[in-house]
Amino acid sequence: MNTDKYYKEYLKMPLLDVLRAYRAIEKTMEDAGDEINELPEIDELLEREMASLYAIADRLIEKLVSAGCLAFAEPLT
Repeated sequence: MNTDKYYKEYLKMPLLDVLRAYRAIEKTMEDAGDEINELPEIDELLEREMASLYAIADRLIEKLVSAGCLAFAEPLT
């Protein structure tokens, strides 16, 4: 699965939904524990998806900061 094709869809999502999606993937990986190491292709896919969501959340936060909506926020990166 190519996560890049979902990039534009994620940018349309509210920031909270992006962060929830990130946390859901993170929780899935935590719950899988060592078992995920037995499925490197799944582990790699989830890592890529998390990186993509992280970058999108950072970009959305930057947009909110520049619009004056989150004056206290800093980029995630």
